[in-house]
Amino acid sequence: MRYLFSVLIIFNILFQKSIILGQSNLIPLSELNVQKKFSSIDDALKNKESVYILSLSNQALKAIPEGLFQLNKIQYLDLRNNQL
Repeated sequence: MRYLFSVLIIFNILFQKSIILGQSNLIPLSELNVQKKFSSIDDALKNKESVYILSLSNQALKAIPEGLFQLNKIQYLDLRNNQL
C-alpha cells in the first residue's frame, strides 16, 4: 500500500510538472515501446532528453532519487521491489 501511494505521488508530481512546463504531449505507445529502457538514475541523468522509460526496480531504494524530477519526458516509471 505504501508503494502504491509513493508511485501515485511521483506520478502526480511528474504529471503536474509536465503540464506546467507545457510538455503534456505524450508519445504514442507504439513509439514508446521502441525507446531505450534506462535502469540507472545516473545513466538517465546523462541522457535527460531521451528518457521515456526508467526502471529502478529491485535496487533497494529507500528514497526517491532527487534526480528523478529532472527527467521531464518520463512516461513509464518502475519502482517495484524497493524499500520506499
